[in-house]
Amino acid sequence: MSKVFISSTVFDLLDARAEVEQLLHDMRLVPVLSGSSTSAFQPLPDQNSIETCLANLRQCDAVIVMLCQRYGPSLKPAAFPDLSATHLEYAEAKKLGKPIRMYVRDRLEADYRIQRKNKKNEVQLVWVRDEKDRRLFDLMEEHQKLVRGQPGSNWYDTFANTVELKALIKRDFGPIASREELDALVVENSIPIIAVSVEVEHRSNGVTTDLLTRIRLKNVGTVPAYRLTWTIDANDKKEAEIPVLAPQQETQQDVINFGYGWQSFERSLAMTYYMPHGHRVADEFIVRVRVLPGGILASGVACRAKTYHVASGDVRPFVIAEPEGARPNIRGQRK
Repeated sequence: MSKVFISSTVFDLLDARAEVEQLLHDMRLVPVLSGSSTSAFQPLPDQNSIETCLANLRQCDAVIVMLCQRYGPSLKPAAFPDLSATHLEYAEAKKLGKPIRMYVRDRLEADYRIQRKNKKNEVQLVWVRDEKDRRLFDLMEEHQKLVRGQPGSNWYDTFANTVELKALIKRDFGPIASREELDALVVENSIPIIAVSVEVEHRSNGVTTDLLTRIRLKNVGTVPAYRLTWTIDANDKKEAEIPVLAPQQETQQDVINFGYGWQSFERSLAMTYYMPHGHRVADEFIVRVRVLPGGILASGVACRAKTYHVASGDVRPFVIAEPEGARPNIRGQRK
């Protein structure tokens, strides 16, 4: 599972850190932040707090930087560079090429704009009142520098409250979370699994012999398959669509070869269906019919490929509604 390091000052973002940690847990990502016993942060007894934070950051796949009102004390007295802990963590993530997402409080961004317009004049700022905290502007400018050929984003987003902050993080980490979710669903066997079987039989009217190929689909998984579409390529293409195939439910499709010439053949069967979480599955099968000595027919099915397509972000396209006194209705509406 992907680890996400949360870097920020603590006192002005205490609640935001806790809410973002819980959000990442809910998204099946692994939050890593100091001062939290419920995150994956690993204390190192033989290292100081700064080295411990940097060591944890190095083990993460991405970094969230949140800036609000405080820059934090300089680490220079402890023989580190003249930067705050957050700034040093940012510099380390940038040096390692870690994906960085920066989120800036809107009031800080407003003071930053004022400061940029009045560089030559002393100006009283409303939000960043302490002179030492104006070093936040240096960090913001450093992040925005555009260097050709240098990887990584130089964008930052602003937020007014934790509701907006979490919405931004959900947007930015949604695709990663969806992949993690899909992996977890497969491991947990919380997916629809469509088993395919085939039967063949002759149908003769005394003049010609036709061949009936009956293909059955059964959901042997633990959750429903939605919007199941399957296509059989015979002499004529046969298509079918099923709104929902519940666990242990079956469906079938018959294909008739008129004037069957007693020849072995193969047919392709392609199907797509959706999980309740919005992820799409594409299966490809080969249906084989063989003529054995004595005119005996043998049939079988082989899976050629199974492909999972990750839903983009937080997609929950299927709603099951059960009106009073009615059977469940399935609606395939995309939210």
